Amino acid sequence: MPRQALPVPTSCSGVSNARYPATLASGWRAVKIAGGLQLPRGIILDSAGHLLIVENGKGITVRTLDANGCVTASKTLISQNNLNHGIILTPDSKTLYASSSTTVWKWTYDPVAATISGGSSVVVSGMYNGGHVTRTLSIPKNNPDLLVVSHGSNGNLDMPTQSMAAARAAVKVFNVSTVPSGGYNYISGGWNAGYGLRNEVGITFDGNNMYVAENQ
Repeated sequence: MPRQALPVPTSCSGVSNARYPATLASGWRAVKIAGGLQLPRGIILDSAGHLLIVENGKGITVRTLDANGCVTASKTLISQNNLNHGIILTPDSKTLYASSSTTVWKWTYDPVAATISGGSSVVVSGMYNGGHVTRTLSIPKNNPDLLVVSHGSNGNLDMPTQSMAAARAAVKVFNVSTVPSGGYNYISGGWNAGYGLRNEVGITFDGNNMYVAENQ
């Protein structure tokens, strides 16, 4: 028996029309659910269905969604203006990770209340502060103790990254079950999953295989 599609509204109340309407294939619909965001760079859903957005230069905000996917409430979860790109939750949604160009932090997160408790702690530091500031974060479902951190290149042509030692234009993996005091150093810690990769913005997994999108 085919799966029944969930109803999708034609619009969400109080949300202006999209400035650039999408052209979609037959059977698909795109609906604008929020506007007025400040350079949104990463979006994830927690286990309770809240939408978490990292907004470059602002921090992390949370949207509560109704059954149609429209926003019913919004709030700032973390006010930290150096957060700029990466955001990921552990599979149980109890630990939140986010990144700036130089550092990855973690927080204890409650998906039901959509709140954090306590302060942040550093997981990875020492990343290059410049160039492509992509710092995509990902956690493989088969190995939830591993944090994958993509580091953009210094520019479109970053010749030193032909060497693994440059620790840019790279994707590295860190075991977060035992983080050293003060966090890992990106250059000397973890292990390399790939290097000479320029600016890997998208990361996903299929079983034990990792796929990355080379952002040109």
